[in-house]
Amino acid sequence: MEEKRKKGQEEDVIDIVLLLHDFFRGLKKFWWIVLALIIAGAVAAYVRSVSNYYPMYQSKASFTVTTSSSGDVNYGYWFYYDKATASQMVDTFPYILESELLTDLVKQDLGVSVINGSISASAVESSNLFTLAVRSNNPEDAKTILESVIENYPLVSQYVMGDTQLNMIEAPQLPTQPYNSKNHFRPAAKGAALGAVLGLILIGLYALMRKTIRKEDEIKDILNVSCIGVIPRVEFKRRSTKINQEISIHNEKTGEFFPESIRSIALRVSRQMQESNEKIIMVTGTLPEEGITSVAKNLAYALSEMDKKVVYIDAGRKDKKKPERGKHDFLQLIQGKCTPQEALVWDNENRIWHLDCSRGFREAERVTAAGTARKVIHQLSGVVDYIVIDAQSCMYMSEASLAAQCADTILYVIK
Repeated sequence: MEEKRKKGQEEDVIDIVLLLHDFFRGLKKFWWIVLALIIAGAVAAYVRSVSNYYPMYQSKASFTVTTSSSGDVNYGYWFYYDKATASQMVDTFPYILESELLTDLVKQDLGVSVINGSISASAVESSNLFTLAVRSNNPEDAKTILESVIENYPLVSQYVMGDTQLNMIEAPQLPTQPYNSKNHFRPAAKGAALGAVLGLILIGLYALMRKTIRKEDEIKDILNVSCIGVIPRVEFKRRSTKINQEISIHNEKTGEFFPESIRSIALRVSRQMQESNEKIIMVTGTLPEEGITSVAKNLAYALSEMDKKVVYIDAGRKDKKKPERGKHDFLQLIQGKCTPQEALVWDNENRIWHLDCSRGFREAERVTAAGTARKVIHQLSGVVDYIVIDAQSCMYMSEASLAAQCADTILYVIK
């Protein structure tokens, strides 16, 4: 039980590592989506902020509140009374506005049917200071309305508060700038952050839902086939024309792990094919640029090191320019225009035979009778130990399927 628990914990850790790997892989691949969402979020938030912004202006006036008895000798008592009166005036001000007594007087005074602004009152704590304020989208209206309120408010408040006096200490001023000035770049920054979060969530979903083979064990579980080896990625430290950058087991610059892995795979392939009495192996993959040619070539090289006679058939893409390896190619061979000795080119450095099929199996099948290509390859396998077909990726299904018909077994490369 303890061993199973530890194994499960190790798998969880590996899954997290793979999830993070897929996340950063997705971020590298789809960074432009995140950038587009950041820009879209910033622009949308900025436009919304600007379109929803309405500048408002405020005009204020401050007063001290006194009663008719404030001149009494008992100043402390009456100051307390004036302070309480100012607070009471603030409390009753909303009711005065709701009763429309004050608003009707202001409308009549200004000669309007609707007051273009809002009126409010406040008191400074622990003092007899009283403030009236008017907010409006028009600075002139804010000042004009406040002046009318100051003129008419005492007429209304005397019925509620009794005999009180408002002594102005700050006169109304014409506002020159909005009191609600807004920085539109702050919402834009929030929109950009929201876009970034959304983009990262999408990348996270991509990593979470990505179904692909990432571990050796998954090859057996998902494809129901065995993995015969893992080949490390080859990266040259310096990019220079002076350095041999050919990915080959005979190139020391590829490091020590790449040749070892290729030779190990070649040994396993040789054993399995000998047990099944097979000689023709096709190397393919899902998409181009997955290392099909590198694996096929180096597999042929490694088999030749085992003192095997190996023919390497180069069936690369038709639109890809390849150097001429000889006067004749696979197409001419199956047409009977040349002999195998004339079509095969000896590579003395790597100790293998090359057979150029750059025009592809599909072209060979098209210009010859059905089965001719298969017949020629099987006849050729009678005089050599192995034939390695560097086939098209399965993206070109028609050619890959034709090559597969000629092969005894298939080696599938997964990047």
